Amino acid sequence: MLSKFYCATPLTHYKNFNTDEQKSFESLKKKFLDRFSHFDEKDRFIERLRGQKRFNPSYHLRQILSIFEYYSDVNCMEVMRNCIKYNVFSYNLVKALIQKYPLKQDVLNFTKQELPSKNVKRDLLEYSYGQK
Repeated sequence: MLSKFYCATPLTHYKNFNTDEQKSFESLKKKFLDRFSHFDEKDRFIERLRGQKRFNPSYHLRQILSIFEYYSDVNCMEVMRNCIKYNVFSYNLVKALIQKYPLKQDVLNFTKQELPSKNVKRDLLEYSYGQK
């Protein structure tokens, strides 16, 4: 017996939830190649990851890309070279190797805002609570 709160079209309420997450391997691969276009062994890394993680390569690539966002490209490329050297492409290994390096520094942009140079004091009578 169905509840009176049963929804005939399941999950339509959540159809737009988490849509920015890249799910297909090809879209993740494109994101990876865009970021590491200057890395000479990028194609080898992708093909070996796909070969070794045949059942769910997109999960490992998504996790690798997410952790690489916190580190510089130079450090990420060094980790990828180690993965190719040892022929291990698990997200857990990448995470363990990358944690030896410092996090990349975020650039803080402080803009100098000019303050008024004139006298900005107002009489309290200008405000409603200053009136009697």
